[in-house]
Amino acid sequence: MPGLRSLLIVCVSLAAACGGDPVRHTPDAPPGSPDAYVDAVASHLVSIAVTLGGVGAPGITVHFQNADSTVVSSTVTDAQGTASAMMADGGYVTASEPIAPNELYTWAGVKGGDHLQLDRPERPPSMFTLTFNADSNDVSVSYYIFHSNCSRAIRVIPSGSTISLSSCGPTIDVLVEAVDGAGNTLSAFFHPDVPVTDGATVALTDTLTLVTNTTLNFTNVADVMGGSLYVRGQLASPKGVVHAFPPKSLTQTAGAATATVPLPTFTGALQIIETDTMVTQNGDQHVIDWKPQAATYNLDVEAALLQSYDSFPQFDPTTHSFTWTLTGTTTQGDFVIGSANILRELAGRSWYWTIAAPATGTTLALPVIPAGTFDFNPAATDIGSLNQLITAKIPGGYDAARARVLSVDSPADFTAGTSGTIVYERVN
Repeated sequence: MPGLRSLLIVCVSLAAACGGDPVRHTPDAPPGSPDAYVDAVASHLVSIAVTLGGVGAPGITVHFQNADSTVVSSTVTDAQGTASAMMADGGYVTASEPIAPNELYTWAGVKGGDHLQLDRPERPPSMFTLTFNADSNDVSVSYYIFHSNCSRAIRVIPSGSTISLSSCGPTIDVLVEAVDGAGNTLSAFFHPDVPVTDGATVALTDTLTLVTNTTLNFTNVADVMGGSLYVRGQLASPKGVVHAFPPKSLTQTAGAATATVPLPTFTGALQIIETDTMVTQNGDQHVIDWKPQAATYNLDVEAALLQSYDSFPQFDPTTHSFTWTLTGTTTQGDFVIGSANILRELAGRSWYWTIAAPATGTTLALPVIPAGTFDFNPAATDIGSLNQLITAKIPGGYDAARARVLSVDSPADFTAGTSGTIVYERVN
């Protein structure tokens, strides 16, 4: 296979193209007013931007509150989807029904200078036709797999295939694998910065090179529930993930487990290894390591894990709170994300309330927000249930996550830089 050259011709036919004033000039607030609390302590500007597919969402109700739920400001987002207020550190910001009806999102423990973001992508897929020609004399190749930073893995036959892309920029990074009849990857090539422009035709001529084996070593697995691990891996370019290998299920022997994975290689590749395991039956822990691609990966599983949910977390509408207990290691998370489903039978209405907060103890309380036309605050007569609870530890802690914490799909989306580790537990 070394030296085999292949031609990738991409014919593109796109269906769609892929305040506040930080200085207070107002008089001091009168005693007893909500602003009196802010005047008594240092206050700073906190802002929020609500967007749908990058477009500002105006008219969204936003509550800025102190740590004791006293209201600093209740307002709506402007034409750009932004709102702001001067407030003390440690308070709450809540966006009411910003994305869809009956959904609320709250940031707890906000700090001065925060620019909170709540976004949901709404970008139509872009379509282009891919024609792939390879050396017809190479009978060992059965088919090819097309990867890019904005598509799933797609099986491609030499005569050509139509591929759907979404959330692409003006260029994409492409990785193509050559696969034999048994499904084994034989060779691959990587090509960065492929133009994705309406009506364009792009020809890529690259040399397919043999894949190399990466060895994954895991130690101190004995205390993991059932002694099993579930391992996934990805390769990323500066534009994002361009390759993922099939998940592997491993069982420890004498506290250790190992696996060998054939992977393509390319200059500048980052290797992302995610290890999933259970310490208790109440949650799954995920350890995500990323670093420049290497032939060997080592993980001390027990040393990497957070404290685990010892009891199944609960949500109590009477106290507006999530509660849980912990066991195992002393390593604590940096922040928690809780989501509750609340049902008010007499009103015939239910809603979801999601909150992110610093990880301090084993209780997470919602703020009490102004009632408005409907009172979303849980009542003792409401039925409340846990939708999700996540505890996470990332580089930079909650300060690094806070702005985007309610816009990402999971803590895994906080991978940044050339190396680091993220650990999080999610309720089963």
